[in-house]
Amino acid sequence: MPDPQKKFRALIEPVLHQAKLSITNQQIKQLYHHYFLLTQWNQKVSLTSIRDPTEIIERHFGESLFLATKLPDAKTVVDIGSGAGFPGLPFAVANPTVEVTLVESISKKAAFLKEASREISNVRVLHSRAENIQGGFEWAVCRAIPIKKMLPVMKSLAANIALMTSETVASELKDELEPPIPIPWGNQRILLLGHFGGRCST
Repeated sequence: MPDPQKKFRALIEPVLHQAKLSITNQQIKQLYHHYFLLTQWNQKVSLTSIRDPTEIIERHFGESLFLATKLPDAKTVVDIGSGAGFPGLPFAVANPTVEVTLVESISKKAAFLKEASREISNVRVLHSRAENIQGGFEWAVCRAIPIKKMLPVMKSLAANIALMTSETVASELKDELEPPIPIPWGNQRILLLGHFGGRCST
């Protein structure tokens, strides 16, 4: 029977290569731990509708790691509506010097995040609505929430924002954010960055 961790490595390495990201064996083990818990918890808690391992790794882990390469100098990041931990948890693994806060309002998902991040020292989990947390972050990121509705909240929390979304949503926000950056893997997903200086505390 094939080793599940070796299988995960075989799937994640092409993703790392395409994202132009180099990480250690320990970081790959941390990503595998997240992946393993996700597949286990997803049988009882609705964390993702995607079941195919390759698609999970490309769509969830790949997008998150791609984001990690675009914010290499970040110091504090808040992931709004983190859900199953994307993009914040893989981002934190790839950038261990960045303090990452995962915000999730659904209790079962917040419990999953606390378990999945137990061994990742630069992650904290807040079981809360984004509207109820204190700002002062350098970056606010998200990929699974109603973005137009939450954009004002994200602006209030951080000096900069990063949105991982579809080309359709990107066209609606083109006047507020930088030109879209295509995300690899050919799924018509894009990364949007925006800068609203003066909101980040020192």
